[in-house]
Amino acid sequence: MSELSIEINPNLNSKKITPYIKKLYKEACVAIEKKLSLDAPKKARILICASHKEMNILSGVKLPSWATGVAFSSRNLILINYQNVDMLANSLPAVLEHEICHLYLGQWEIAHNLALPQWFNEGICEWISGRMHFQHNIKIFDHAIWDRLIPLKELNERFPANAERASLAYVEARDIVIYMAKNHGSENISKIIHRYAQTKNFATAVQQITKTSISNIENAWTASITPQYKWFWRFTQLFSLFTIMAVLTILAYNKQKKRKKRLMEKWEKEDEFYENIGY
Repeated sequence: MSELSIEINPNLNSKKITPYIKKLYKEACVAIEKKLSLDAPKKARILICASHKEMNILSGVKLPSWATGVAFSSRNLILINYQNVDMLANSLPAVLEHEICHLYLGQWEIAHNLALPQWFNEGICEWISGRMHFQHNIKIFDHAIWDRLIPLKELNERFPANAERASLAYVEARDIVIYMAKNHGSENISKIIHRYAQTKNFATAVQQITKTSISNIENAWTASITPQYKWFWRFTQLFSLFTIMAVLTILAYNKQKKRKKRLMEKWEKEDEFYENIGY
């Protein structure tokens, strides 16, 4: 168990939050070490901020507005914006476990002077934390039928800054790691990491552990989430869109027609008034 320090913004309830975080940290470390067979960080410092602005100041970098948490492995530091914590996808246990997992993976990267592909890194943290993305299936399905999924090669080094694209990237990363765990064995996620330390080549490590290539895994995953008749689902979506647009057009037309009618009636009454005053 690593040495842990927790600092809470004075405006937050530190007496309630601190023991809860200690409990969550201990549970997260046990789960991560069991699944990934990685050594715990020697130290961990967790800062609970009251706003995005405070998190930016304490981190020393400009973070995306949608960021709820961030981890800096080189500094053994985790920052969480408590303002963005909720009871769903951004629950405190899920966010904290996600960031703790980043500390573990980041420490491994530093020790081996290697960088995991960003999609694999984030996907593992999402998988470990079990975050509940309620729009997950809809988002994946919609982008799959329109061939708008982000290729993994574009997510090797960084995720998009745009909030919508970043959300898709996280969902994709989570989904493909879960697919790999389900179809190639959950224990092989850890084995890929440790084989990467030996081969110094991530693609080679994946090939040796799963007996197939990253591109094959990506293609198989894409096929698994894409319906057979994409044209049908595209038509269904377009039909729904056109129906909505048609209804809105009719409503707008009727509203304009009624407005025009009221205006004409007003003008007629004004004409009658001026004709009757006889000046």
